Amino acid sequence: APGSGNGSAQTPYKIETLAHLKWLSYTPSVLNKHFVLANDINATETANWANGYGFKPIASSPHWFKGSFDGKGYTISGLTINRPNSNSIGFFGRLQVGTIANLHLKDAKITGRTNIGILAGSLARATIENCSADGTLRGYKDLGGLIGFSTNKSSISKSKSSGAVIGTQERIGGLVGHNYTTSEITDCYSSSSVTGPKWVGGLVGLNTINSKILRCYSIG
Repeated sequence: APGSGNGSAQTPYKIETLAHLKWLSYTPSVLNKHFVLANDINATETANWANGYGFKPIASSPHWFKGSFDGKGYTISGLTINRPNSNSIGFFGRLQVGTIANLHLKDAKITGRTNIGILAGSLARATIENCSADGTLRGYKDLGGLIGFSTNKSSISKSKSSGAVIGTQERIGGLVGHNYTTSEITDCYSSSSVTGPKWVGGLVGLNTINSKILRCYSIG
């Protein structure tokens, strides 16, 4: 566990090492707490974790992340997650009323099945602000370079994605796979290359049910 902080909004847990991130991914009881990143973290060794499955997403199903994670502008590089038969896969698996801000992921390699994003797989009434994701993402459907599936009034703002998104089914986007049920994407862009057979977009694969995209662009 982190050496400093108690998880409150006033004194968040301070994440300083890859071991702290692993602790977070294996400790569901703290998923409603508050966290700050204290420095850059090199995560390249995750490629060798769990017999090649790599990092276990924070808040894997059936859990949800309901707290806050402030990256303070720091970068986590070289994260590998290789779970091709699992859903809601990303650095964070699933966020509900949770917030991620000021966090950057670089040179990530993420593989999953459905609802796959480098930063997070699934959002429900969640907030993403000032984040970036770079790397290679592979999956079946509902995948995006930043977020796979954003729903239930979720908000993504001032964020970007780069790298490659490769899907084999549908709803495949450079930034977000599926933007759904009054969710918003604002002031974002993607330079990711995107590959897939159906509902494919440089920014978003599919945008439905009163969802909005404002002041965004893609150059992938």
